[in-house]
Amino acid sequence: MTRVKRLFPEPAELDASAIVAAVDLPSRRRAGGELPHVVACWIASADGRSTLAGRSSGLGNAADRTVFRGLRAEADAILVGTGTLAIERYRRPVRSPEQRARRAALGLAEAPAVLVVTRELSLPVEIPLFQDPAAEVRVLTWSDAELPRLPAQVSVTRPPPGSRDLRSALAVGSAGIRSIVCEGGPTLLGLLLAEDLLDELVVTVAPVFVGAGERPVIADSVAHPLRRFQLAAMYAGDGYVFAHYRRDGLTTGSSAAARSARSGRPPGTGRSG
Repeated sequence: MTRVKRLFPEPAELDASAIVAAVDLPSRRRAGGELPHVVACWIASADGRSTLAGRSSGLGNAADRTVFRGLRAEADAILVGTGTLAIERYRRPVRSPEQRARRAALGLAEAPAVLVVTRELSLPVEIPLFQDPAAEVRVLTWSDAELPRLPAQVSVTRPPPGSRDLRSALAVGSAGIRSIVCEGGPTLLGLLLAEDLLDELVVTVAPVFVGAGERPVIADSVAHPLRRFQLAAMYAGDGYVFAHYRRDGLTTGSSAAARSARSGRPPGTGRSG
């Protein structure tokens, strides 16, 4: 177990999986039902960069990995851009037996689908994700090009003609999906903010300054208006800070009692990563 201190709203010492429990992904669907509930999960250095030596994994610690894996284990799908796919060399997510058992207990598929957004249908098809026959990948693209046959279970969805926005792509490409965890990259996160598609954020701030040359959290090339979020909770441990934000006006999901009834665990014990 990886312990963190909750600083807000009520001070307490908890397992890091409690951060995931507060998001309560399995109960989510955006109001109106047209779009999934979208949670962004990212890590940043103290000077606002999302990578160390080119990769986000270099910034994390054990608690951050618990949060990252825990959110993956409870989402219907992961949303990611092609640059992040290539840099991080994605594999099929949620591979541990414990995480898969957790998903089964929540009535979820064995692994989350991976939603990939690409305007030109330019994909790093050599990475392990596309070479795994068990992986489900949904590609959202505006391109008319065709993909080569790949070992993974890959489907391609195109928004209606004339539509160039991410909202339309998600609306047509998220059938059967209630909740999405967005893992980046910087351009995709900027688009979610620009189109007001982001419902919650779980942000880890690492106690390091990495300097120039590393990737920003959100690309400067994507203009977006001011978006205000409410601080739902803040945690700290090993010098790291973990902040959970909700979009203004967003109500919480099911109660702790309802969550415990689904999971068979008493309220307040958190969820396994």
